[in-house]
Amino acid sequence: MHWIGRRGSLLLGLVLLSGLARGQEEPATDPPRLGRGESAHGSDVRLLAFSQDGRRLASASVDGHIAVWDAGRGTLTTIISSSVTDLRFDVGNERLLVSTNDNAYGSVAFVESGTIGAPFNVGWRSSGGCFSVAPVSTSLALVGCADRQVFALDKATGATWTALYPFSAEAFCANRILVDQDGHKAAFKTTEDSIGVFSVGQKGPFFEASCRRGRLTAAFSPSGKEIACVSSDGFAIQVLDARTGLPQRTDLRVPGKRYIESLRFMRRTVVALLGDGTLWSFDEETDAQEERPLSLGRLNPWPRKPYVSAVASTPDGSVFAVALGGEIRIFETGTGRERVFPR
Repeated sequence: MHWIGRRGSLLLGLVLLSGLARGQEEPATDPPRLGRGESAHGSDVRLLAFSQDGRRLASASVDGHIAVWDAGRGTLTTIISSSVTDLRFDVGNERLLVSTNDNAYGSVAFVESGTIGAPFNVGWRSSGGCFSVAPVSTSLALVGCADRQVFALDKATGATWTALYPFSAEAFCANRILVDQDGHKAAFKTTEDSIGVFSVGQKGPFFEASCRRGRLTAAFSPSGKEIACVSSDGFAIQVLDARTGLPQRTDLRVPGKRYIESLRFMRRTVVALLGDGTLWSFDEETDAQEERPLSLGRLNPWPRKPYVSAVASTPDGSVFAVALGGEIRIFETGTGRERVFPR
């Protein structure tokens, strides 16, 4: 298999170019400027999120700064001083939605006109605060809390209710929630080394499966019928039925025991970013594999920096963003174009 196919690469390139063209039609309105010696993030970037159209990228760092970037130009459009536990672009209107955890009581709010708006107080339902937020539809979002529950939030009224009861007494929801494209299924880390998949509307879990420790490294297929997640050793990808948890094929093992930092389902192709700075793809129909080395260098030369502190990709998998400590690098899978955002 050529890299996602010659036709696929051309299509991704055209989609990207059209997106950049649309971005150029919008005049910049007084973008914030970084003076000499200043930076958007003075410490490690822990959160990254693309807008649904891939034209904007949001980032948040440990030192309490949120930045919104023009992903095509690599220019800063918004910067806010605030500590957040998660951030996502909303469905439909593309506003930025953030969760906070002030004084152990969490809330969810929109970022509007460069400021964080009035919060939806979800934290009163949780003794440990809110750690993740995931828009499901134009009216609904899921909020993960530290007391092993997931709440649904009506973004218009602020009403909340239990969306999922705990998988087990040891389960927690301190990691990001993943929602399929139709908003019917969601996944989150139920323990440090397991993932749970559940129905958004039925309040019940489908299954739990072992996965890599740490961040939520998983992706639903475009149809939502399958979910791919990284195995517990970090070197293989499991493709599971998204309702039953049954394996749909043998594990996809990356050659050379290289850690998988992020992955994306693109139709029948699974694309993964590896810790050595390589994009690896697997075609489920032909079993063909392809590797593309990136000029980013080795992403995880532990114990030396830089190291991967956050990863995000556009919904179609055509663009990946990687935070190496406080630096953000972005690259396009179809064209091979890479660039570094200014610190």
